[in-house]
Amino acid sequence: MIGTYNNEEQAIIDLKKLRGTNNVQADLELIREQTRQTGGGKTESLSIPQVLTSAHYRWPMLTTVVLQFAQALSGVNAVFFYSSKMFEKAGIPKGYIPYANIGTGAINVLATIVSLFLIEKLGRKKLVIYPMIVMIFVFGVLTALVEYNESRNNAVLGFISVIFILLFIVCFAVGLGPIPFLYGSEVCRPEARDSVQSLGLIANYIGNILLSLFFPMLNSMLGGYVFLIFVLFVAAHVAFLWFKMPETKNKSIEYAEQFWKIPVKNPNEKLLPATANA
Repeated sequence: MIGTYNNEEQAIIDLKKLRGTNNVQADLELIREQTRQTGGGKTESLSIPQVLTSAHYRWPMLTTVVLQFAQALSGVNAVFFYSSKMFEKAGIPKGYIPYANIGTGAINVLATIVSLFLIEKLGRKKLVIYPMIVMIFVFGVLTALVEYNESRNNAVLGFISVIFILLFIVCFAVGLGPIPFLYGSEVCRPEARDSVQSLGLIANYIGNILLSLFFPMLNSMLGGYVFLIFVLFVAAHVAFLWFKMPETKNKSIEYAEQFWKIPVKNPNEKLLPATANA
C-alpha cells in the first residue's frame, strides 16, 4: 500500500478506515517490511500456466473458478427466461410485460447496490452460501408452480410464481452476483491475482456458453422440470464452497492459506493482510 500511495500518512488514514481502529501500527510494520522485500512494493505477476502448475495457488484458483462457474450456472438466466411467462399467468396484460421485466431488472440493480453494504457487515461466505440455499428452495417451488399451472393459467399461482422469481433475483444479486468478481483478489497474493481472476472469468464465460448452448434444448425437453438441473448445480457448488471457501472479511491472505493448509513459501516472509491489498 505504501508503495502504491508513496504517501505514508495517506496509508495510515486508509488503514484506520479499513480496520475500524486507530491501532494500525502492526499492519503498518508488515506493509513496510513487505515493501522493502519487494523493492518498493512491485511484484512480478505470474502467468496463467505458472498459477495452474503451482500447488501454492491451487486452492485460491479453484475456489475463484468454482465461484465464477456457480454464478454462470446458477440459473438466473433461466429465471429471467420464464419471468415473462409468469407475468402473463399472473394476469399482467401483454403490453405491460416489458415494463414488468424492466422492473425486475431494476430490483436486480437495487439488490446489487444493497449488497455493497452487506458484504462488509455479513462477510463474503455467508452472503454467497445462504442465498444459494434459498435459491435451491425457490427452484423447487418454481418447478411445482410452473408444471402445475402450465395448463390451468391460474392468476393467483402466477402471482406467487412472480414473488418467488423476485426472491430468487434478490438472493442472486446480494451474493453470487458481485462476490465472485471480488473474491479472487482477496485470497491471492499480489503476483497471482491477475492470472487467478482471469481464470475465474474464463470459467464464467465457459459456463455462460454451455448454458446458452444447452438450455433451449433442455427447456423444450423438460419444461418446468429444467429448474431441477439447476438445483443439482447450485447444491453441488454449495457443498464445495461450504467446506473450501474461507471467509475474507477482515481476514488476511495468511488466514486463507492456513484455512487451505497451504505451506508458506518463505517461512521468514510476513504476509500482507488481504484487506490492505484490496
